[in-house]
Amino acid sequence: MAIVIHLSAHNFLLVGYRASVSFGDPAFRWPELRNIRAEKVYWAGDRWNEDGELTYGVDQSKKALNIELESAEAVRVSW
Repeated sequence: MAIVIHLSAHNFLLVGYRASVSFGDPAFRWPELRNIRAEKVYWAGDRWNEDGELTYGVDQSKKALNIELESAEAVRVSW
């Protein structure tokens, strides 16, 4: 299960455990996909901090960004 919070136009916060989340957008192909920022994070007092490696991939033919939430984690995604 995953909770997706839509913070602004292309800015999302995902929180989940053993879940897959997919986004579709024309920006998910070369060269625009260079602007994708996806990071595993945790909240510490007053800001987000990076928290290790994130499993994700881009399918350019389907213009999709796929994120795997393997353990209980929070992920920030923007493009």
